[in-house]
Amino acid sequence: MQVSFYELPASAQAADNALMAHIVELISSNYQQRQYLTVLCSDKKHAEAIDEYIWQQPPNLFIAHNLLGEGPANGSPVEITWLSALDSHAIRNKKLVINVSNQFLPTFASYQHVVDFVPGDETLKMAARERYKQYKQAGCRMVFVNADEHSN
Repeated sequence: MQVSFYELPASAQAADNALMAHIVELISSNYQQRQYLTVLCSDKKHAEAIDEYIWQQPPNLFIAHNLLGEGPANGSPVEITWLSALDSHAIRNKKLVINVSNQFLPTFASYQHVVDFVPGDETLKMAARERYKQYKQAGCRMVFVNADEHSN
């Protein structure tokens, strides 16, 4: 199982913009390859914000997606869910999970690839370092990506 950590810019505003851009970039590239994925958010409000951001992309970048519990019965290629929903719903799209919840995924072994982020905020950065350490100790293949260098 692989875990990729993307380092975001130090300033909060730049980090927020970079995070949203990288989420859409990852979703779009996987969607074009017809690979289903899940975006895991901290809470429903955060999930709704990402859902709205995806809807605001240009029509030529359309991505079929839905919030957990919405859309077709079999789900859509991109499902957006949140931590508290995991108690009653399993993540359906297990190939790739984009984790923007700032939490360690205790069920990480159920997925093929987890993408996580290292925010610029020092408190959140410390939490990301802890998650990195937990995944590494669990034997995951670790990849570290400077988000600025990775951007197109």
